[in-house]
Amino acid sequence: MKENRNKQSWQGYDFNELVCRRVLTDARIEAQKTRLAETAQTVKKENPLVSMRNLRSLATAVSFIDYGILAVRLYRRIKPLFSKK
Repeated sequence: MKENRNKQSWQGYDFNELVCRRVLTDARIEAQKTRLAETAQTVKKENPLVSMRNLRSLATAVSFIDYGILAVRLYRRIKPLFSKK
């Protein structure tokens, strides 16, 4: 990828650069999912007092975007229960 472009002459990414960035993003997401799953397994197997510490690390591994997505999903599930008919 060409990183030394001038901002004025920058015309956007070409197809190969978009594919590269997409693959990198997908790889990061998969790595984060794997780490999260491993931490969850550790929390499940360990002593409750030790697992609380790991639960904190699990909560910090989840980004604010993930919390936002979970909140929207939860809102969509709960919303029909309180709708007036």
